[in-house]
Formats: sequence, C-alpha cells, structure tokens
Amino acid sequence: MTKFTEAEAIAIQPWVAHSPLLGWLYVVTSTQAASSVLGVIELALGVLLALRRWSPRLSIIGSLGACIMFVITFSFLFTTPNLSMDAQGFLMKDLLLFGAAAWTAADSLRATNRDR
Repeated sequence: MTKFTEAEAIAIQPWVAHSPLLGWLYVVTSTQAASSVLGVIELALGVLLALRRWSPRLSIIGSLGACIMFVITFSFLFTTPNLSMDAQGFLMKDLLLFGAAAWTAADSLRATNRDR
C-alpha cells in the first residue's frame, strides 16, 4: 500500500492539507504519519468489507466508512487550489467507488436481515 511510502505521503499532502475535514492531521503529526494513519484506516475498512461472508454487520460498518472516506477524498476536487487535470481525473474515480461502497452496504444490510 503506497500510503506508507514517502512519495505517496508527499503526493497527497496538498490535498489533505487543504481539506477542512483532514487538514488538522498535519497539526498533530508529520506528513508521513498522517499518510500512514490514512493508510491504516483504508486497510481497516478493506478488511471490514472483506468480512461480509462471515459478518455482514461488520461489512456494513466498513461500507459506510468507505462511503465517508470517498466523500472526503472526492471533496478534494473542491478544496484543493490549482488542482491539475490529471489529479482531477484521478479523484473522479471516488464518485464511482462511493457508489460501490453504498451498494456493498445495502447488500450487507440485506444479508443481516436474511440471517434474522
């Protein structure tokens, strides 16, 4: 996962620094540590999503967490000044990923209702 590399930490720094929701990370920690925190969150959400077969309830939490994460990263399009066209295109994927996370939340919710 690239969030744990120096290059990725530096690459996401302008996006995170200008975010009203995440900019505080750089007040309490270094650029690399903030990137690592985000990486741990992403990995944790991925594990929760992967648990759907065994624990749909945990998967719902992961899916909703992923929805929140994708809304935040999509918001970088509006909060980061002078964003390149390449970066804009890269961030647009988060709109599609938000839809996928919302779908997995609904699917996991249906699974929990079937289990009852």
